[in-house]
Amino acid sequence: RRQRQMCIRDRGITGEGGNDNNSVRIWAGTTEENRANAPFLVRQDGRMVANNASIRGEIEALSGII
Repeated sequence: RRQRQMCIRDRGITGEGGNDNNSVRIWAGTTEENRANAPFLVRQDGRMVANNASIRGEIEALSGII
């Protein structure tokens, strides 16, 4: 089955990488080739990176410091 993807300059969505939890599915701020280092990305398992984020509302943290 062919994986679908959409890439436009410095952002994209992809299904490449099978079921690997570390695969980047959504990214913005860099090229497709450098998506693992993008300032915004979402991985297969739901982990998200958002540099310079402004987050409002309720936050539930299971570990770490807020």
